[in-house]
Amino acid sequence: MSMVEDSQRNQFAGMRSVFRSIGAAIASYFAGFMLVNRDYQMPFLITGAVILIACGYFWFVVRPMFLKENKENATIID
Repeated sequence: MSMVEDSQRNQFAGMRSVFRSIGAAIASYFAGFMLVNRDYQMPFLITGAVILIACGYFWFVVRPMFLKENKENATIID
């Protein structure tokens, strides 16, 4: 918040709070929707899908960056 002018600090804090809680509000809405429809498997399926997507992202995007960086550092040391 030190990057924000003193006159705009309250506005920035309010906007940050609203945008931070949007994800929780959406998740609560969908969780309530699933429970009303008595679909107790869906949260586990969604969680599994998100974990698979995160693992795929790590394996195909982040891991090659680490391997490339490690390879460059190894050639500098030798």
